[in-house]
Amino acid sequence: MLKSLFFCILTLVLFACQIEVAQPEVNKELRIASNFITSKQESFFRVWQKKSGIKISFLRLSPQQIRRQIKKQPWNPGFDVVWLNGLQAYADLNGAPFQASYLDFAQIPIGLSYVPDSIDQVNNFIELSQTNLWAAADEQSYALLKVHFAYAFKNRSKNKKQQEAYQQIMSGLKDRKLAFNGADQYHTNMLLCRYDTYLQELKPADKKQRILYPKFFRYSGVSDRSTFSIVRQASNYANAKLFYAFLNKQLRKNAKFCRRLGYKKIAPTQKLISSQALLSLLKK
Repeated sequence: MLKSLFFCILTLVLFACQIEVAQPEVNKELRIASNFITSKQESFFRVWQKKSGIKISFLRLSPQQIRRQIKKQPWNPGFDVVWLNGLQAYADLNGAPFQASYLDFAQIPIGLSYVPDSIDQVNNFIELSQTNLWAAADEQSYALLKVHFAYAFKNRSKNKKQQEAYQQIMSGLKDRKLAFNGADQYHTNMLLCRYDTYLQELKPADKKQRILYPKFFRYSGVSDRSTFSIVRQASNYANAKLFYAFLNKQLRKNAKFCRRLGYKKIAPTQKLISSQALLSLLKK
């Protein structure tokens, strides 16, 4: 009888140990829905995966697909994190609920790509509407530039001078904007683009390309943002927080990592128009 009881107790202890050992393995994963991560960019995280023991799975989904998944299964949409490039992409989620959202996670500067000596450089974005023909190498940059101007002249409805200045700039931008036709324009036009577009598309196509960031009123510059959100009741919430901390560290200290993603860390001293303000204008 005692032998049988001892055997039962020993079996239960061993079974409990197996559960204790196996449990961490079940939670050693993180599922990320993203609209931009490429296979090459996935490889940037292999060292962290090996070091942390957390396996990252990237799901390439559009904002619309992400929104449908969250609406269909808000507590278990099939991913723990939504990592998006662009405030417009976040706006397209149409208010999907999250446990935590970091809208100013990373800055994606918008600048002007050019070939040295082929054009005159500009000192500020207003000059685009006055002196230069230009093309938008990505439509995201054009949409964000217009939103920045809308914010800068936010009191125009009550200020006649502001209204006139704003209308003149918008008219100039429209008149001087050319259709972007790819390689034929690399040497002839100034290209408005996000930093990631410059690094990943323009510069590889023409190594002579350079980029500059004109001034923008009293703000540090024009920029789009990368957003990082954790879904409600994420089964891998702790892993999501660890990954977010890792990314923040890389953005602060690893310039090569930032270039790979086309990011620039938002410094505390930088004066930028808030993401919330830009989002409210994007939705109009």
